Amino acid sequence: MAPAQQSEQTVPQLFTELQKSVQKQDYDSVIKVSNRILHTKEGYNDPDALKCKTIAQIELEKYADAIKSLNQTENNLHFEKAYCFYRLQNNEKALDILEKFHDDEKCNDLRAQLYFRLERWEEAFEIYQDALRNTVDNFEPERIANMIACAAMVSQYRSGTVAEANLYY
Repeated sequence: MAPAQQSEQTVPQLFTELQKSVQKQDYDSVIKVSNRILHTKEGYNDPDALKCKTIAQIELEKYADAIKSLNQTENNLHFEKAYCFYRLQNNEKALDILEKFHDDEKCNDLRAQLYFRLERWEEAFEIYQDALRNTVDNFEPERIANMIACAAMVSQYRSGTVAEANLYY
């Protein structure tokens, strides 16, 4: 599309273009169109455009860029921000964000991964155990494997703990 046509597009037209890019999983285009939306008067700080941009950056493994985008405006994308810090190995920052803002299933799964990385295996074990008791989804086999890994670490490095007594959820 010619630059003159781009500037003449309305925000609804840009969202149509964004939707097409998302459906094609063309993440570079998603970022470009999202930026165009976010830089309009009508679309400034639009939460949907920001979320699309952030997810595209994550898909492209541009975690630092995603954090920078999220820091530029007020938003509710705390999980996504924590995930970016997790992927950048900034475990304490990721955990700090999760502990301040979220308590849902995906946040608990990420929190458990962080606890495991930080050798807080008992806490990770408890999250997996709770999830297996209270959640039915496609991640159950992964949670079982992760819970067993936590129990193995606890039994190898710490004796007489909660995880050893509760291995059978």
